[in-house]
Amino acid sequence: MDEILTSQDHLNVLVHDEHGIIYQGPAKAITSVNEQGLFDILPDHINFITLITEKVEIVLLDDQKKKFEVVGGILHCYTSQVEIYLGVKNSATQQNKNQ
Repeated sequence: MDEILTSQDHLNVLVHDEHGIIYQGPAKAITSVNEQGLFDILPDHINFITLITEKVEIVLLDDQKKKFEVVGGILHCYTSQVEIYLGVKNSATQQNKNQ
């Protein structure tokens, strides 16, 4: 397994889908969308958990971007560690689509 950076200058990111881990590594920033709109996560971000929709964009250390489409997901940020679970359906999202 790759060494995890402990510097507060980076985020350590782990992205899962229903098949397993699809990305693991350091990042400069993450952009996603929740019910309140577009948001960014930078190193030393406050700890939180949120349901996400639409997209996740990860800015890598070399400024390249990894993009993932999101139908439903959960993002958990804790002490510059970010875990993202894609493919998580929630009843509120499904109800809004059915209306």
